[in-house]
Formats: sequence, structure tokens, C-alpha cells
Amino acid sequence: MAFRQCNNITKVTFPKTIKGITTGKTTIADIKGSSDELTIDQLAVVEGSAIFFNNTGVQEVVFQDENLTSVGNGAFAGCTSLQKVTLPVTVTEIGLGTFAGCVKLASVNTEDLTSLKSIGAYAFHCKLNDGNKALKSLAFKSDDLTSIGVSAFYANNALTSITGLEHVTEIGVATVSGDYNSGYTFANCWNLNNISLPALTQTALPQYSFSMCNYLTNIKLPATITEIGERAFNCTYRLSHIKWINASGEDMTDSRFLAFPEGLTYIGKYAFHLNGNGNSRALNFPSTLTPKIAASSTDGVMRASSTYAIDEYAFDQVEIDASTELPNRSFSTLAPAIAETAFKQYTGANRRPLDIPEGSLANYTGTYWANTFLLEESPLTGVDNVKAELQNTIEIKGGMAVAEGTLNVYTFDGRLVATGEGSVKLPGFPCIVTDGVTIVKVK
Repeated sequence: MAFRQCNNITKVTFPKTIKGITTGKTTIADIKGSSDELTIDQLAVVEGSAIFFNNTGVQEVVFQDENLTSVGNGAFAGCTSLQKVTLPVTVTEIGLGTFAGCVKLASVNTEDLTSLKSIGAYAFHCKLNDGNKALKSLAFKSDDLTSIGVSAFYANNALTSITGLEHVTEIGVATVSGDYNSGYTFANCWNLNNISLPALTQTALPQYSFSMCNYLTNIKLPATITEIGERAFNCTYRLSHIKWINASGEDMTDSRFLAFPEGLTYIGKYAFHLNGNGNSRALNFPSTLTPKIAASSTDGVMRASSTYAIDEYAFDQVEIDASTELPNRSFSTLAPAIAETAFKQYTGANRRPLDIPEGSLANYTGTYWANTFLLEESPLTGVDNVKAELQNTIEIKGGMAVAEGTLNVYTFDGRLVATGEGSVKLPGFPCIVTDGVTIVKVK
């Protein structure tokens, strides 16, 4: 914390001899001089990552060294007057909380950091009610930038665009050990309107990733996403279409809809709460949405978990266009796959038809089911997906299916949920068991 409380210094220039700002013992005592500008010309290494921690006077810092590779954890955290930072092109890492709480920071030369590899958790983070209203854009030009930490740009309220993230493979990750939440990477960037992240390799989009990005209208994400986390797009009032990009760079969804790619299995709580802000949205759901199924830790039996395919309040207060077909036939278990409150907006005359499996009406008795949907029971389909003749070669006993050879367990729409050689544990819901010869319905 070398320059902590040096509040009379407004500009600091570091020489070309500096090697890094890293964690370790501070070797420079607090400087409390009266000069408004400080040039350091005989310093080899500055140790102590939070070198300017809570310095409320410094306004500009310039690094001239071309060997500096890391800007350490908390280096400028709490520098509430800091407006401009110039980093050398050799920087490869912006650390944990480097610019956290720098509410007046307007300029960082990120476009010069052509070897940048990672942006740490909380790197530009500000408080919700005291956000950065000066930093309006950031441009990254490093093909090596692949990782952005949890809450990295939280509450940068003035940011309208962040470009150069086409090679990023993960967002919302903790870059140091410890108890850090995931997600929140761009949350409360109110004015952010354009972002492209087509190379993400994580299949679950973290919680709150774009929550409260009120002006977000254009976004590119990979079509390989299988789960959308809690409040990921909460209050994205103007977002009407997500461009789901395949390996060839093509948008895989119809631009007329707020559509979701085939392969998506889960939409989290409040994920699109208040999307549209009263403007009608045409939704298009994939056939792959399905409740999570997991083996019990006590008996190993496969059962539908408490997680729905479309979770609580996922589309609460979203005005859904009449052309939207709510997902139904992809849901095969007798337990509801849509949370009762998932589409809570719809009441009375606005109720929407929802096809549910025959014999499952007793599972849809809650108030919101009655007020939101017109429930219609239909026979389950998909048994034809299991090709076998009805012969008696499978024995059901003690929660197990037993037969010679390979046994497969399917939902009633033909989705494989378990397999075993000679025997297999049965799930805790109605299913189909086959050994390739016999089909047995288990209720």
C-alpha cells in the first residue's frame, strides 16, 4: 500500500525499470508530500499489490515500463479521484479488484494491451448505488483474452460498449481461491447495448451475467449453451433477440423471436424477468428443455430433481406474443417441468393453453396453474422411439429392472435417463424400460 493516504499527489509516472506490482511486502513507505506530481526514476520493483489502495487524491497514473506484465490485486482499489491510467503493452493480467471503486475512471488504454490474457474478479467493480458514470467504452484487441472474472464490470453504469471479447471462453469465474459467487460479470451496466461472446466454452451461462443491462439490444452467445442461470437477463427491457452462434459463425435462431437453441435444457429463476418492459415478445422454445434428473445419494435411484426446466418467475411480467407456443410435448414426467410461476403474467382471459401428460392433472393444482394456463391432458407420445417387440424378457422387482444384456430406461417421450448391464435401477417417476426385445411401462 505504498501510496495509501498520499492524497495530495494527483499524477504518478513509473519508470521503465519497474518489473511488476505483485503481492508481497510493501517496500515503499507512505509518501505524504505536498507535490501534485511524482516521477519515480530509481525504482526496480514495487511490491505490495494494493499500491494505491484508497488513495483519494491521485487522478492519473502512467506506467512506462515495457516489462510489466501484471497489475496486481487491488492496485487502484478505492481511488475515487482516479480518471486515467496508462498501462504498458506488455501487461497480460488485470488482477482481482484492480480498479474496484474507481468511480471517476474514464480512460484505460486496454486497446494497447495486445497480450492481455485475463481480467480478474471485481476488476472494474463499483457499488450498485455508487457506480462508475465516467467510463463509456472499452476496446480490447488481444486474441489471448480468454477469461473474465466474477463481477468484473459490475455497476459501470456509463459503459455503452465493450468490444474485442470474441475469444473469451469463460465469464463470471473466480480468479483466486476463496468464497466468491459466480456470475454478475456485466450486471448493472445500465447503458451497455452491444456485446459479443461467441467463443464461450462454458455450457452454463452464469447467474446475473447481464442483469439490469437495461439498454442491451445486441448480444452474441454460442449455441452450445445448455443452461441459462438465475436472473441472467433480468430487466433487459430492450432485448428482443439473442444471436446464438454456431461453430461457423451463423445465427442459429429466427430473428423474429426471442428464441433459444436446440440443446438448451434449463432456464433459471427470474432469467428474463421484466424482459420487454411491457412490449410484446414472441418466444420460441427448443424441444430439449427438460427437468434435471439426478441419482439419489442414498439409494441411487434416478428421480426428477427439484429444478424445473423453466424455473420460478423465469418469464414473470413478460408480455408474450400470441404466436408463442409454450413448451409442452418435450415434458414427459408426471412432475411439472414448468414452474407454476414461470409465466405468472398471464391471468384470467389471458390464460394460455398448456398440454400436460395424461393422468398428471393432480400435480397442477396450485393457484397460478389455474390462473395462468388452460391445462389440457393428452396421451404421452414417444414410445415409438423405443424399437422393440412386446415380449416378456424383463423382470421388475425391488426398484430394479433385471434382464439379460443391456437395459435402457427412457422417459415416455424416448429420452434416455439410465442404462445398465443385466440390471438397472428405476427412476422415481413413470418410465419405459427396454432390453431391445421387451418394452415395459413402469408407473
